[in-house]
Amino acid sequence: MTKNSPTPSPASQRRANRIKLMVLWLIPFGLMAIAMFCYYLVQSGQMTVSSKNHGSLVQPPLQLNELLGNIQHSDSSGQPLDLDNPWQGKWTMVVRGDVDGAEQCSQSCRDNLYATRQLHIRLDKNANRVQRVYLTHNPKADADFSAFLQEEHRLTKFYVADQASLASLDSALRTPSGEAASFFLVDPAGWAMMFYSSEHTGNGKLKDLKHLLKYSRER
Repeated sequence: MTKNSPTPSPASQRRANRIKLMVLWLIPFGLMAIAMFCYYLVQSGQMTVSSKNHGSLVQPPLQLNELLGNIQHSDSSGQPLDLDNPWQGKWTMVVRGDVDGAEQCSQSCRDNLYATRQLHIRLDKNANRVQRVYLTHNPKADADFSAFLQEEHRLTKFYVADQASLASLDSALRTPSGEAASFFLVDPAGWAMMFYSSEHTGNGKLKDLKHLLKYSRER
């Protein structure tokens, strides 16, 4: 003959029920507290959140058609281009030419132009979905730089925007340490959405571009 388990008293049952209700009530607040703590760690740089992209996201993305207003555009030889949409429904790699007081494209700027050209070549059959742009406030390139563009970067377009608008853009395209972007990506609708600096590798940049082209609708 087996012994029956003791029946809990009404008082102990009520106490157990109250504990369960309290735990259920505290769970949402606990999750909120954890989320706020994680947010603080990310914002302070003590924790990173992994994602597929290798570049730094522009947060929030910038609509360049609004920010830069009327952009003057020409080809690498200085001949004006008749473009209704400077971004032409393509992904665009943009190199800034006169950041931090530089009046013309410095050696690091020329290195960035070379890096974007090599990335463009490595896109193979998708290269026609991407364009390269040199963006500056200086409306005319000097003779040396013009010759350099013609010889080394004939497919690169030359865009000019006003200096005040570019200052707003430049402030958003910096690493936490203050380093200016090597180049940045603009989507086919004109949104600046990701940038790269010296901390990013060539393979990481290429993976980002291939990923974006794979999952974006071909125009």
